[in-house]
Amino acid sequence: MQSVKNQTSFQAKISGLELGRFRLKNGVNEADMHTAYELMIASHLSKQNGWCSQHLVKLGDGAFLDVAFALTEDHAKAICASWRNQPVCDAFLALIEPESMEFGTIL
Repeated sequence: MQSVKNQTSFQAKISGLELGRFRLKNGVNEADMHTAYELMIASHLSKQNGWCSQHLVKLGDGAFLDVAFALTEDHAKAICASWRNQPVCDAFLALIEPESMEFGTIL
């Protein structure tokens, strides 16, 4: 079991956050979106400098959140910018209707 001190030390290293809210496009099923999401993370996003982890959350109203953690907020923004012209990212984006995107710093 990891000590509280070690957990706090690890958490202190991660301060960047990206929250992207989206819905599925009409006719897209959740399983296809989830497969594209996982492929995008495995083959591109997880290889970016400062990337720490990424999670998909389904909300009660049918929307989804993409929650990404990075070393800093600047890393989170750079990772988001890296999506441009990446076929694996474009494949995911073709399935969704973005609603909002926000960046922040974990305190």
